[in-house]
Amino acid sequence: MPSSFQARSRAASFADGQIDQVDLICLTERTDFDGKDSLEAAVRSCVKYRSATSTEGANGLALCFPYDEVSSCKGMRSTLAEISCTKLTEFYDYFLSIMGSSTGPLPETGTGSIPSSIQSAISSAAGSDEAVSSASGSDFAADALDGSSWLSDVSESFAYDELPSSLELAETDDGYVVEMDDTLWDVLGDFQVSVMQRNPKNGDEYILLGSDNVWDTDAYDSIIVGFDGTWTAIGGHIVSFFGDAPTALSDGTYSFTGTIPAILNGEERIDIVVYWPPDDQSRGYIQGWRSHEQTQSHVFGHGFSSFSPGDEIVPLFDVYSEEGNWLRTMAGDAITISDPKNIEVTYEPARDTATYFRGTLTTVYGNAIDTEVLVIE
Repeated sequence: MPSSFQARSRAASFADGQIDQVDLICLTERTDFDGKDSLEAAVRSCVKYRSATSTEGANGLALCFPYDEVSSCKGMRSTLAEISCTKLTEFYDYFLSIMGSSTGPLPETGTGSIPSSIQSAISSAAGSDEAVSSASGSDFAADALDGSSWLSDVSESFAYDELPSSLELAETDDGYVVEMDDTLWDVLGDFQVSVMQRNPKNGDEYILLGSDNVWDTDAYDSIIVGFDGTWTAIGGHIVSFFGDAPTALSDGTYSFTGTIPAILNGEERIDIVVYWPPDDQSRGYIQGWRSHEQTQSHVFGHGFSSFSPGDEIVPLFDVYSEEGNWLRTMAGDAITISDPKNIEVTYEPARDTATYFRGTLTTVYGNAIDTEVLVIE
């Protein structure tokens, strides 16, 4: 079963945690079933053209496949019942019962919320008696699926109990690593490093840089958890960035995407979408942007809006207290777009201030397992 979950978690998806749609071709390429080739051919024949702003990795047709937002299954089941599509209901009931029987939800990310992977870092480093509780410790089934008659307890059939509650770090010549075993590799959905820095203008405040899947493995297949002092930047300006789970391509390589919260021309709150190709992950490019209202309302158009020469974008950062409470959203340095077709996205040196970072492994079942917090003074 983990391989089926990896197919869902690693396929190109759209608005996970909101409308939970997955690219049909990407999903079928990662599974094995009778009639697979015929289905892929039929789907490809339906797509007649692509626009210049089409999402990288999208093949034209997507389907609803609840994964991050399991609680949305109720509405989907009602729709399937109205069209008498009971066979699909049986599949989703079983799949989502597996998700609902796991021990925790995915960590929250994005401007306005602090990811579970870094939530306790500030209070721990500040010497607080009690760290802020992690969102990954809540009861997913009780919180999201309470009262769902279709939910079955299938926990005994899966290796939930074999998963650790936290990831231990070992210090090696390569730095701090998570010593991965077969159990962790089999259920790996994503691994992110979250980074927060002390505000150089106010030592009682902490600025969230975001989370990114910039990590590597050593010779023993352990995941290296580190922060090299650089972060995502546009035109040399550090921005707040939130990475998506990587998309596995048919040739075995991976592409990477993520979003940057910003204000466009002093008026509109937007989410800038960045893409890193598999052949060069040192530099990315901006695919476009979408209105933040679309993200909040879960209404997404096809493709992205494009920038125009002279557009001004102001990146946004969330600021937190020592107790881990959100204080405000802070504006970064304004960036003027001169050439919309050549907006450089690189990794640049971050501020020279105390930095807190932590790794989070998200399993294909939705568990978020954290490492301890590492500090660079």
